[in-house]
Amino acid sequence: KLFAARPDSEWHWKFKLQLARARLWKGDTAAAERLLAQPPPARFPALTARYEELRGYALYRVNHEAEGDDLLRLAAVHAHAIGAYDAELDSDLDLGARLLNSDALDEAEALIRHTRSLASDHHLTHFEAAATLDLGIIYFRRERYDVAISYFENAAAISDQVGALELHRWALQNLGSCYRALGDLDRALAMHLEAVREEEDSGLDTTKTSAYIEAGATYLRKNDIPHAIEYFRKAVAALRPDDDLAQFVSSAGNLVQALELGGSLDEAERYNEQAFRMRSEERRVGKECRSRW
Repeated sequence: KLFAARPDSEWHWKFKLQLARARLWKGDTAAAERLLAQPPPARFPALTARYEELRGYALYRVNHEAEGDDLLRLAAVHAHAIGAYDAELDSDLDLGARLLNSDALDEAEALIRHTRSLASDHHLTHFEAAATLDLGIIYFRRERYDVAISYFENAAAISDQVGALELHRWALQNLGSCYRALGDLDRALAMHLEAVREEEDSGLDTTKTSAYIEAGATYLRKNDIPHAIEYFRKAVAALRPDDDLAQFVSSAGNLVQALELGGSLDEAERYNEQAFRMRSEERRVGKECRSRW
């Protein structure tokens, strides 16, 4: 409140941008966009670079990828020029995640390797862990599971050392997915359940839902339908449609599949109708692009 009424204050803009980041993490894109409606004054160049990074990421969330790419590249240039390496690294990681999600894997890998090197040079270990995690995802997409596992194990170790809990949870989830792809279902399940425990202790609803989905998918592969239904139910219950519509639809679809396999056809039909309505809404508002968070 002290700085809220002082838009000329640097701290006013610091708090405002931090609040916008928190809203993006929670999946509340509309609230973040309201906070990002105006840029900070030009006399705060570090905050301008941070604003550009957050605005670029917000553009991804409303499906404006080309504009988001341009703004993130601009943010990285501005941040580098003034030595604001944290904003530069966030910009590069946001762009790298978008490229990765669009299957531009070679371009994503070149950018993320540069990012990891920059983070290491400036001893910004949290960013080094994030870049290592993204490299693992690239090799997972290439079905090079042995290489992916080494990156995810490294990311888990680094993030554990620096207390980056959200990155540690993502590394565990991705390790479990690698072992599931390799057919080592017991090891996969152990990783996914460990990620669930960590998410239940301190995760956001959106990331908690992801952990439940992965555990449910592994139970499904093991043909343990009751446990699969249990975890897919948890995924649906943990997330409101307005938190992340695409993830809610995905969670409901997983539950429908498990219920049908378990013979609960009436309940499956109810969830299927709900997922259909949500898919219609998702197409109306535009699918949101998810990053590493």
